[in-house]
Amino acid sequence: MIGFDAKRAFNNASGLGNYSRDHLRMCHSHLPEQSLCLFTPGKKEPFTNFAADWANTEVVMPRRGFGKLSPSWWRSFGLMPELRRRDLSVFHGLSASLPAGIARWRGKKVVTIHDLIFEKYPRWYKRADRVIHRRKVQHAVKVADVVVAISQETAEDLMRFYKVPGGKIRVIYQSCHPAFRVVGEPSGFTDALPERYALYVGTIEARKHLEELLEAVAKTRDLPLVVVGRKTAYFKQISERYDALQQAGLLYHIEPNMAELAEVMRKALFVCYPSQSEGFGIPMVEALFSGVPVLAGSSPCLREVGGDAAMYVNPFDVEGLAQAYHTLSTDVEKRSEMAEVTRERRKLFTPEVLAEQWREVYGV
Repeated sequence: MIGFDAKRAFNNASGLGNYSRDHLRMCHSHLPEQSLCLFTPGKKEPFTNFAADWANTEVVMPRRGFGKLSPSWWRSFGLMPELRRRDLSVFHGLSASLPAGIARWRGKKVVTIHDLIFEKYPRWYKRADRVIHRRKVQHAVKVADVVVAISQETAEDLMRFYKVPGGKIRVIYQSCHPAFRVVGEPSGFTDALPERYALYVGTIEARKHLEELLEAVAKTRDLPLVVVGRKTAYFKQISERYDALQQAGLLYHIEPNMAELAEVMRKALFVCYPSQSEGFGIPMVEALFSGVPVLAGSSPCLREVGGDAAMYVNPFDVEGLAQAYHTLSTDVEKRSEMAEVTRERRKLFTPEVLAEQWREVYGV
């Protein structure tokens, strides 16, 4: 039996939540001989029924006492008694942490580290958040038997910032939601969108450089941009330009579910992901499975994911972004060449390939 810290799978709509759900789906489908035990301090909509109908799967939550009152305490300190009550051979922290006291636990300890952006760009984080992140990661990489990085860039950052031995680290990529890998029935969601458009997917925050992308759209005026992403405080900084582009018919903000997003992405001419720093870049994998080229930032991990299926630009370079946006908007042959590359590139990120790598890590 494999146990998981599944808090994010039941509580987070993007990022670590998507990774956790996609990983657990992969384990359920491609490691069918293994029973799964999912530990979470609580559940939020729309994920309350996630994994509810899976065979050989137990969801464990705090039942009473302080664990019920303080979910964060239960996840850090109340989890070990639950682990010891069960016949687990592996425990996997899916989101950069392992519970206190697990160093003395007899099973195999695995942790996934997604990125160390808080160390590389501390100005984007509050000091208290940096301290909490650092303590969790330091503890996890110390007590884990295997540290899994989701990109080579993250692996190198782990060696640089925390001196984790290279032999302790495994780089294993991630896949994406099945909606991007299996074409479903049209929902009609795209009927309200322009016939031709580019697509931006990502939280609206400073490091994603949506502001520079909006400047590029305003310069070229070649193609409307459809934006999908949660707004943060950073949105105030770009709201004036955002509103102006909306009024000009050059920007659309939508809030699709996962199936609708997959449909929107398949119909896009290209996907924009001009991020400065990522641990991986899941929208790029979604674009690969959608057969759509990408205009990406120049972060090493984005190059690692996209290969020749993407065009890379320094996200601070508005002129460069505008030129690339114009090229992908108007050059049909270029888009076709890049889209063709996606067919081979996506094979690196299929659940079947990744499951074999995880089977080796888990030793099952």
